Amino acid sequence: MKKTLFLQILVIWLFLGVLALEKIPQAELKLVSSFPSQEIFFRSFPIIDVDNDGCIYAVDNREHFVFKFNKDGDLLFKFGGLGQRPGELQWPSKISVDQKTGEIMIKDNNGIEVFDAKGNFVRRIRTFTGINNFYAGSSKILALVTIPGEKSLVNVYDYHGNLVQSIGQKYNLEYSLSKEISPYLLDQIVNAGSVLSDGELIYYVSYLFGEIKTFDFSDRVILEKKLTGVNGLEKYRERYREMIFKYGLKKNKDGTVTNWRIINDACLDGDYLYLLMLGYVTGGRYEILAVDKKSLEIKKRFVLPKGFVPEFIRSVRLNNKLNFVVSFQEESTGYYLIGILKEEGKR
Repeated sequence: MKKTLFLQILVIWLFLGVLALEKIPQAELKLVSSFPSQEIFFRSFPIIDVDNDGCIYAVDNREHFVFKFNKDGDLLFKFGGLGQRPGELQWPSKISVDQKTGEIMIKDNNGIEVFDAKGNFVRRIRTFTGINNFYAGSSKILALVTIPGEKSLVNVYDYHGNLVQSIGQKYNLEYSLSKEISPYLLDQIVNAGSVLSDGELIYYVSYLFGEIKTFDFSDRVILEKKLTGVNGLEKYRERYREMIFKYGLKKNKDGTVTNWRIINDACLDGDYLYLLMLGYVTGGRYEILAVDKKSLEIKKRFVLPKGFVPEFIRSVRLNNKLNFVVSFQEESTGYYLIGILKEEGKR
């Protein structure tokens, strides 16, 4: 009798789970354009951001340049170049464009380089170390810090590099569990994510665990959410939690370390966070999850074209319609490109 009751409860639970999955509407995305087309000059996945006018900025880590395109994909100009002098870059790895001022901030080996909207050098901020990711806006730089021994998750700086405050706490790690991995690398893998802001709240998206935390600027936690409703997501989150907090992270047989993650990139646009979810999570294609920034619930799933493997995403409004800018490697040629994706059937 107990066994029968248990099976009945299990069936009902599974049925409700399926219903929960079906509640999230899905839409197919299609690639409508890609660039550059005349000259292929990216040597790695371009790291991208967009400004308030829809212009697209792309940083090539191996070329040490920043390229600015209009919304049609035409190259407007480039700036930077390898070096350590003012205005030069050395292995740039992150970019953030202030949506109000148009200032462009690039993280490289020298710190954070600040340029105006025309690519003119403004200043260099050298005070940052251990930055995993960052966001610039409202005269603040929000830096995701991944340094062993540093408890804070986000350091808030002004545009001259002065530390204003610290927000949140990193995941509490027992480094001895993962003794094969250096504490610095372990911190980077576990706390990797996006830090974003709408000027009122700070949003932290965990790449490894598929979780989101929101804070106000007084360091008060507003909401924490483990994303649900996508088949496979919860399974991998629990698997990674066990690996990190129970068994410890280990090197592969060839001595390498896998950078495990569920989410690969994220951006904030209006009322939604858009999260790029890796295809292996569902056993299928990459998806962009539209998450309501107030409830942190997934409201829509955008499914990317089959075989399409992007690295970074940003949202952009073209003709008042939502589009996504993505950096990807073309499967047929191996070229690194920037693409524009839009919902199937949308004009």
